[in-house]
Amino acid sequence: MTLQKRIMEDLKNAMRNKETLKKGVLTLIKAGLTSAEKEKRSELTEAEELAIVQRELKQTKQSLAEAEKANRPDIVEQEKAKIEIIEAYLPKQLSKEEIEKELDTLGVQKGMTMGEAMKIAKPALNGKVDNGLLSQLIKQRLA
Repeated sequence: MTLQKRIMEDLKNAMRNKETLKKGVLTLIKAGLTSAEKEKRSELTEAEELAIVQRELKQTKQSLAEAEKANRPDIVEQEKAKIEIIEAYLPKQLSKEEIEKELDTLGVQKGMTMGEAMKIAKPALNGKVDNGLLSQLIKQRLA
């Protein structure tokens, strides 16, 4: 089952069960997938679908950070709940240690430029890591 079909099924179930928060989150993701598909004028690949879900996760994490700065515990709880829902549609995220092992396996080492390292690592780890964390670990490795 593709990610898009899974989201549609879960959206229908959320509507039936009157889960308003889940329905809202899934509607946003579905809208992003649909608009990207229209732009591309063909079906999205799994990597493209994951990228859209990751973008939604990133925006939600930014909203969480803003809510924490503004000292709004009501919004903080809601954003945390949204993050849990979104993360359910992404592959299991790798830990720092697992990312380090993958970078070793891929041959990312000192002497490479940041661009070269990211070209190797990003496609191999797509969807399995937060790109910000990946970038940070690569910078440390290349320093």
